[in-house]
Amino acid sequence: MYADTAQMLTGAVFTKNKFEFRYGKIEVRMKTNLRIGNFPAAWLRTWPTSKQPLYSEIDIMEVFGNRKISNHTAHSQLTTIRKNHGQHNKFKYPCDVTKWHVYGVIWDEKSIVWTVDDVKVGKYLKSDNPALLAESQRSFDHPLFIVLNQSVGSGGYDFFMPQMDKVYETRFDWVRVYQLLP
Repeated sequence: MYADTAQMLTGAVFTKNKFEFRYGKIEVRMKTNLRIGNFPAAWLRTWPTSKQPLYSEIDIMEVFGNRKISNHTAHSQLTTIRKNHGQHNKFKYPCDVTKWHVYGVIWDEKSIVWTVDDVKVGKYLKSDNPALLAESQRSFDHPLFIVLNQSVGSGGYDFFMPQMDKVYETRFDWVRVYQLLP
């Protein structure tokens, strides 16, 4: 038997192989504490397979360390390969993340819109440029699953260095998914 030598434990809820959806609205009510090293998130993603080899991730909300800012990002096959891809895909919104907020994404075949408490904080459009589409600018046209997680430390930045004597806590009150019925 091996002893657990981890100094810290983190956790996540994945709906992979249980629930996924394509297009609609998702809202997550959550709050977190401010600590250097804190890295909680609510996001949507794919797991690349032979049937769907493209990477897709929509960050509904992320917090980096002790900053009172919610971060919202669309990661596609193209955005992971090229930094300069012609469209803004990252948005920041100043808010007190220690208080309950509803973070949302409205996602359809043409755009991804992020909201915080029903205030629009960013929009990412599907390109009409054939060259960008050929490079997978938009790999969000298939079902994504949900991930809710509390992580600590990552990225090599000071605001990611975890403090081993502190408690990191993120609370998720609820998650709601809305879709149009055919």
